[in-house]
Amino acid sequence: MSAPEGFVLVDDIPPEVWTVGDPSAHLRVEDLSALFDEPLPLVADMAHVTSLKSLNLADEDVVPWHFVLSRDNFTDRVSRLLASADELRQRILRSGYSSLLLQHKSFLSSLSPIAVDVDRLAAHLVAAEGNPSRLSCLRSFEPDSAGFAPTIVYTQDATVTGRLTVQAGPKILTLPADARDIIRSRYDGGCVYSVDFVSLEPRVIKSITSPDSAPLDIYTHVQNLIGDSTLPRGDVKKLIISCIYGASRARLREMAGSANVSRVSSVIGDYFGLEDLGRRLQECHDEFGHIVNFFGRPINDDKSDNRTWLSHYAQSTSVDLALDAFFTLSQQLQASMSLPVAIIHDAILFDVPPGADALFKSVTDQLLPTRLGPFPVSRTEITRRNNV
Repeated sequence: MSAPEGFVLVDDIPPEVWTVGDPSAHLRVEDLSALFDEPLPLVADMAHVTSLKSLNLADEDVVPWHFVLSRDNFTDRVSRLLASADELRQRILRSGYSSLLLQHKSFLSSLSPIAVDVDRLAAHLVAAEGNPSRLSCLRSFEPDSAGFAPTIVYTQDATVTGRLTVQAGPKILTLPADARDIIRSRYDGGCVYSVDFVSLEPRVIKSITSPDSAPLDIYTHVQNLIGDSTLPRGDVKKLIISCIYGASRARLREMAGSANVSRVSSVIGDYFGLEDLGRRLQECHDEFGHIVNFFGRPINDDKSDNRTWLSHYAQSTSVDLALDAFFTLSQQLQASMSLPVAIIHDAILFDVPPGADALFKSVTDQLLPTRLGPFPVSRTEITRRNNV
């Protein structure tokens, strides 16, 4: 049977190639299908699936279609599947996003398992009785005999923006902050740290729309630009996020209280270049039928509201920037045996041995290099393990 150039039928699949139909593969064309919102044609014939299932003869995932379908029908279906797969492979190469996507996949799959404090986990499980969602989250951290939870399997395919979700393993994204003490260092005298970007999404937008770097406290800076003493910093922060996320004028007025909402939204819009960015996203959507983030990742949704595009653009660009920066940081710390064990959106957790503690602190005390320039981060000690 012939196949489009770039795809062949083999028994042993090399790990560095795009594959179709293998859920355990590192590079799956199905992921590109989700990324571009382009469904792949089915080899399965749904009429046959229905008939076989009604007779309890086969499951859809294991039907030997080369026996069930005629030779010509099977050959035609596989050829169409491979042609679509090859087009998706070509699209990701043309997008300019391919190298970053592959880097993300490799980095996310390289994270080390989390070491678990069994006694603390047991105590939290007892305290969580009667709270099913909390219990489910905690139980996902139950360790093996060596004291390690399963490695977290992330996916970027479950959201329009590529924001991470946990596909399998510990539900780190929903672990309550007061239960993070179940995470321990694998090293005697080691420490688990969280490194978080500071006000990431507003800083990303400012960096894209202006050559001027944002100050460390971007919210106080904008508060001073607004110049209204009745508007506290916390409210300014909410208003900035709301403007980026496309809140209605009525919602902004409600949040601004006695402040002049027209002036507030005007200052925020001008500072972050929201009107110009909105125009650029509209032009992109008009030309391609969808928008892309700063790095070229397609953002496909069914909405035509540019306020939604702006929020998706900010979140998607921030996801890619954070993952790229965390990869670089991990590479920088690799020789010190400081191991990345989890990512929680804008933060990464490292398990740091005692001998690398000073180096880790010196590196994370600095601005973190990103593709949009140096960004500030904060560092928090999650748990420290005493020498035994």
